[in-house]
Amino acid sequence: MSLTHFVGLPEIRQSLNEQFVMPSLKAPDDIRVDPKTKSYGLIGTAFDYLFRFNLKRLNPTALTKRWVAEIALNLLPQDYDAEELKAESKSTGIPIEVLKELVGLKIKNQPKSLREKVERLITEANQVYSEYIQSGIMSDDVIRATVHLAQIDPIYRAGYIDPNLGEVDDLVIQEMRELIEIVNDDTFIAKDRCLLNPTFGDASLEVGGADADFIIDGCMVDIKTTKSARFTRDQFNQLMGYYILHDIGGIDGDRNITITSLGVYYSRYGELCTFPVAPLIGKEYSSFVKWFRKKMKETYP
Repeated sequence: MSLTHFVGLPEIRQSLNEQFVMPSLKAPDDIRVDPKTKSYGLIGTAFDYLFRFNLKRLNPTALTKRWVAEIALNLLPQDYDAEELKAESKSTGIPIEVLKELVGLKIKNQPKSLREKVERLITEANQVYSEYIQSGIMSDDVIRATVHLAQIDPIYRAGYIDPNLGEVDDLVIQEMRELIEIVNDDTFIAKDRCLLNPTFGDASLEVGGADADFIIDGCMVDIKTTKSARFTRDQFNQLMGYYILHDIGGIDGDRNITITSLGVYYSRYGELCTFPVAPLIGKEYSSFVKWFRKKMKETYP
C-alpha cells in the first residue's frame, strides 16, 4: 500500500476534493518528446532515476537516499530475523509488515544467479553514476544504467521479475536522451537545499510508504513522464497528500523544513508547473490533518 492508494480511496478522495480548491495550473502547450516505444512505465521509472542523477550533478550537496533497486536487491533470496527486519524498516522507511510480505514472495525461490545478476547491474550503475557526477557526460552507459535500475524496481514494488532484465532497447535509450536534453538545468539549481526522494518520517510508515520525487528549496515536485500534460485532480490530491504528510512527520525527520509550493515536472514537455500552498490552507486545515492521520491509522493499522 502507499499514499497513492490511500488518496485514491473514495472517502479520502472526496474529502480532499471538498477541503482543497484545486488551483488553475496552465499546462504546457506542445509536447517535445513523443513516446518511441510502448514501454511507458519503464521509461517513466528510468527517467525518474536519470532526472535525479542530473539533480545530484547540478546540486553536489543534495541529500540522497538508497535507490529502490538497492532495496530490491536486499529482498532477493535471504532470510531476515526480527531485528534485521526492524533495522531494514528504519533504514528504508518501509513498514515492517510490508517487508515481511516482500521477503515471503516467490522471488525468494529464484536461483542464486538472479541475485548475482541484480547485484552486478547495481554495481555497474553505481560506477557510471559516480563517473557521471564527476564528468557531467551523459553517455549511453549512464542512460542504460537507469533503465537497469528501473527494471529492478518491480522486484520491490510488486515481487515481479522483468523477463528483459539487463536488456535495453536502443529506442528506449534514444527517448531517454531526448527527455534529459530538454531539461532546463538552470531551473533546478537550488539556492538553499535539494532533497532527492524525501520521506516524511513516521507519517511515511503510517500511510504504508510514501516518498516525493524531489524538493528544490521550498518546492516539492512530482515528475510525470506522461503524454498528457493536463493537471488532474488526482495529481493535485497526491501533491496535497505529500504536503499533509510533511506537516505530520516533517521531511526526513526534520520538522524545520518548510514547503511553500508544490509542482509537477512534465518531462515530455520540459516544463515545471508550480503553485503556492498558502492560498489553499483554510481555517479547518488543522482539523483536517488530524482526521487524515486518523484515517491513515485506520486504513494501515
